[in-house]
Amino acid sequence: MDVRIPGTTVAMSIAMGLAGMACAATASAQSTMGTFNVSVRVVRQVAATDATPLLDAMPMPAGARRLTRIRAVDSLWVDDTPSTVARHYREAMQARGYRLAYESGDGLDSAWIDDRSHHRIALQLRPVIGAAFATRVVLQATPDT
Repeated sequence: MDVRIPGTTVAMSIAMGLAGMACAATASAQSTMGTFNVSVRVVRQVAATDATPLLDAMPMPAGARRLTRIRAVDSLWVDDTPSTVARHYREAMQARGYRLAYESGDGLDSAWIDDRSHHRIALQLRPVIGAAFATRVVLQATPDT
């Protein structure tokens, strides 16, 4: 059994509890031979870097609406074609000093890096099915850690 819990006190409590259960199970068993292994891995807790300022600084196309924000990811709705939205982001990101690190063949997926701060922005554009001209934009920000 592999238990991964940040914080040594909780992990040690669990390990002691499991060891106690093993002793109780062995004492009540009819057999004279038995094996019970307990392994505890204490994982260092790392503070999450806030990506909100990066997302707030990202250029939004005219008429864009934020659908959701979950941690370091924004989801937007834009009343325009994916190619027009891609052109907007390409121009705006370059103007802000970001370098294009990756772009898919259709131009709908890209990754941008700011060489000064080492921030990375992943951009996904998807046409909205059923809408004449609408694009769903997913921006994921990775701040320098």
